[in-house]
Amino acid sequence: MTLKADRETYDKGQRPKFRVRITSGRKCTVDLGPKNLALTVTSGSDRIWSSADCARADGDTTRKISPHAPYETEVTWRRIRSHPDDCGGGERQSARPGWYVVVAELGDSASKRDVFQIVGA
Repeated sequence: MTLKADRETYDKGQRPKFRVRITSGRKCTVDLGPKNLALTVTSGSDRIWSSADCARADGDTTRKISPHAPYETEVTWRRIRSHPDDCGGGERQSARPGWYVVVAELGDSASKRDVFQIVGA
């Protein structure tokens, strides 16, 4: 599994987009729903956001992956902090300018981290 932000630096109003690529050496079926394929953004030891927070799966989220034929998906972060226990939809704090790290996890597998910067709030 690989993960890459669509750019290294984001200005005011630009939302980070992350491309996840999953490959397998054998034919398999994987549930890639938002609770299983989780992207997490951190800044230092501070957990900022996770795509799994309050995620709802709409429809069938299983995908068949053929040998050496990658499956790709893109996840956009709205630059809003999240928390797994706060799904009320109220006012959320925006991410501040700074350096961030993103990692994708799927079951026991994790991507290498990717680093990006927000320069405009």
